[in-house]
Amino acid sequence: EFDFFCFGGVVVDRSDQRPNPCPDWIDANTWDNIAELDKIPQFMGIASAFDQGARDWKNWYMSAKPESEPLPGDWENKCSNELQRMCILRSLRPDRVLFSATSFVAQNLGQAYADPPAFDLKV
Repeated sequence: EFDFFCFGGVVVDRSDQRPNPCPDWIDANTWDNIAELDKIPQFMGIASAFDQGARDWKNWYMSAKPESEPLPGDWENKCSNELQRMCILRSLRPDRVLFSATSFVAQNLGQAYADPPAFDLKV
C-alpha cells in the first residue's frame, strides 16, 4: 500500500486491463491507477465498484474536499486505515493528496510536524 501511495500504478500493457466504465470523467492515467489498485488484496473489487456506483464515485470525485468525504459504497468500511483512503485519493484526485498527507502526519506524529516552520528573516 505504501509503495502504491508513493509511486502509483504503472501500466505497461493495457490490453488485459478492465475497460474504463466512466471515460467521460476518468481519464486513462487515472483508470490505470484504479486498475492497478484493484490488484492489491485490500482493494480487490474497487474497479468493479465504478460499474455499480459510478454516480456516487463521480459525486465524491467532484467534491471540493474529497479527503473529508466518506468513500462511496462500502469502501468507507473496507478501508481500515488512513493510508488506504489516501491510496484511493491518490488514484482519483492527486491534487488533494498534500492536504490528506498533512492531516495524516498531524494525526500520527503531531501538529508540530505538519505545520511549516515560522518564517524569520533575522536568522
